[in-house]
Amino acid sequence: YKIPIDYLLTKQGSISQGLNRHLIVLIQGQVAIYKNENNKKQFLSIAQAPAVLAESSFLLGTPKSADVIATQACFVLSVPYDEALLGPLINQNKANELLKRFWIQNALTTSDFFKNIPSDCLDALTFSGQILSLEDNQTLFKQNEPSHAAYLVIQGHVRITQNNNLIAQMNQGSFFGEVSLTITNGLRTATATSLGKTLVLEITRENFYHLLGQNLFLAKEIQTLAQQ
Repeated sequence: YKIPIDYLLTKQGSISQGLNRHLIVLIQGQVAIYKNENNKKQFLSIAQAPAVLAESSFLLGTPKSADVIATQACFVLSVPYDEALLGPLINQNKANELLKRFWIQNALTTSDFFKNIPSDCLDALTFSGQILSLEDNQTLFKQNEPSHAAYLVIQGHVRITQNNNLIAQMNQGSFFGEVSLTITNGLRTATATSLGKTLVLEITRENFYHLLGQNLFLAKEIQTLAQQ
């Protein structure tokens, strides 16, 4: 389908069954994803082609979890759910693993840093950590604390403060926490706090170094990022 700008692709809370249970593949263009909570619309993320949308309702049959609005003219592929074909193949564990992969890949495609990284490196990154769900204003780590992980913002935003001064805001696709694992002898150089409900991929120190050891191109790029 060809979708015009400002078109509402999915509406939060709509039932996912029958013809309304479908997977949306964004082939060309860009969409914005919003969640409505307490009568307030919260911006979650941007998805740029290629991206997969409405994956939770497609795999689990749950109501749509967010509003998805086209911010550019888009081409999309709509894939209807076929219970006879997919039902025997997708159990709860498989569905959750697929959801995790979709979320992380969508974040990586919007990242200025990761968009030029080879796809095999991104696959390794996708499966190297675990997803953490943060509430609004939740502290992820504090300045001068020992570090144990690096992070990728999947959805939402993270404030970075140093000596109580705001120095950066990490948005979807941003990678942070690598400085303390590569340069500063394991001490955090700043404090990280969520801004609104946020999802991050946490990669522990052990997995971080294993990932870099197996992907030298990615290791070089992350080292460059940390030095900058």
